[in-house]
Amino acid sequence: MPAHVHPGTCADLVPQPTYALESVVDGHSRTELPVSLDELLAGDQVVNMHFSNDQMSVYSACVALS
Repeated sequence: MPAHVHPGTCADLVPQPTYALESVVDGHSRTELPVSLDELLAGDQVVNMHFSNDQMSVYSACVALS
């Protein structure tokens, strides 16, 4: 499942991601980002997961970071 950090909210996210995350495989993903946690939490940003590479328009989860 592809995952990204997007600006915006889950109801109104910006389609272009701020950061690409490692895809979720067997329920796990780990990515080190070149920003601090404070920077990630400072603005309206969300982590968005897609159903699959073939179904990028289908979101399987969205979580607000702020």
